[in-house]
Amino acid sequence: MSGDTEKPSFVPEGELVYSIEKQILWNENHINEMDSYEPEKAKFLVVEDDPVTQKILKEFVQSTYRDVECLTAESAVQALKILDNNQIDLVICDYFLEGHYTGLDLWHSAVALYPETEFVITSTMNLPKYLDIVSGIRYPPNFIPKPVEFESWKKLIDETNAGGKYEKSYQ
Repeated sequence: MSGDTEKPSFVPEGELVYSIEKQILWNENHINEMDSYEPEKAKFLVVEDDPVTQKILKEFVQSTYRDVECLTAESAVQALKILDNNQIDLVICDYFLEGHYTGLDLWHSAVALYPETEFVITSTMNLPKYLDIVSGIRYPPNFIPKPVEFESWKKLIDETNAGGKYEKSYQ
């Protein structure tokens, strides 16, 4: 062997060059994909039959959390359809809804079907009344009374964010 490099006998003619070119192209494609990658937005669902309150809660979520998509529903039935078609991270639900079902009924269905989804019940009822209603439930959903105090909302929503799925705009 006088300075000439022999091609190893186990590599077929042209395969080494082809393999290296293929690896370079693969790397370039994946680097481009990584450059355009955006993390999936967290999704909140506001379930509220009063249009004014629904709008206020949606605007609160959108102005407080920059990387959250906020969906809305007016009833438990609508909410279940949305839950069926979306991965929802947090449901903010009024206790008293139009129709036959309450927010607690929705929670009972949702917790069985979507155990990873966090839930907050809101209502004009006072805390002692809510605690009486959920007294037989081992781990009832969190509760926030109306009228909405936004600092309380921020604190409670931040506490449900155990996995850090969304960033706060107000920081």
